[in-house]
Amino acid sequence: MPILAKIPALACAIGLSGSNGFHILATHSIPAAQANLISYLWPVMIVVFGAMLRLFRLRPRQVVGLVLGFAGAVILMGDGRLSMSPTGIGLAVGAVVIVLAGLLSRTDIIR
Repeated sequence: MPILAKIPALACAIGLSGSNGFHILATHSIPAAQANLISYLWPVMIVVFGAMLRLFRLRPRQVVGLVLGFAGAVILMGDGRLSMSPTGIGLAVGAVVIVLAGLLSRTDIIR
C-alpha cells in the first residue's frame, strides 16, 4: 500500500483523537456543558474561518446568521455559572480548530 494512501487515514486518526483529547482535557477546567457548547459551535466557526481564508465570500444573511449563532451561545453560557478559565476555553477551542483544519483542508467539498 503506497504511503499516500495511508495519509488520509492517519490524518483522520490524529484529527479525531486530537479533537477528543482536547475536549476531554477542557472538561477538567470548565464545566462539560460549556465545553460542549464551544465544541459544537464548529458549524458557525467553519464559516468564519472559511471566510477568513477567502474560501468564499460572506453575504449579509450569513453575517446575520453568524451573529445570531454566537449570540445564542453567549446567552446559553451566561447563566451565571460561566467558567472563564483560559486554559479550559483554549482547549475547547483547540478541539474545534483541529476539526476545522481537517474540514477546511478539503476544499473540494466546499467548492
